[in-house]
Amino acid sequence: MQREEWGPIVSASHLSVGAMPSMSELEFALTVTGNAFQRWTVRCMAAAGYPSLTHLDVLLL
Repeated sequence: MQREEWGPIVSASHLSVGAMPSMSELEFALTVTGNAFQRWTVRCMAAAGYPSLTHLDVLLL
């Protein structure tokens, strides 16, 4: 079985054909990482007994 070449992982297909698809991959990775961090902080505060706090509330604390 032959392995196929994967293209860049980006948020929109038109970004993969530009001059710098690696920059678009980095942008997509940072977006996913930021969303994961926001979910993690909210879930940690919910586990600590504060389920109604938003991500911004947690950062302000």
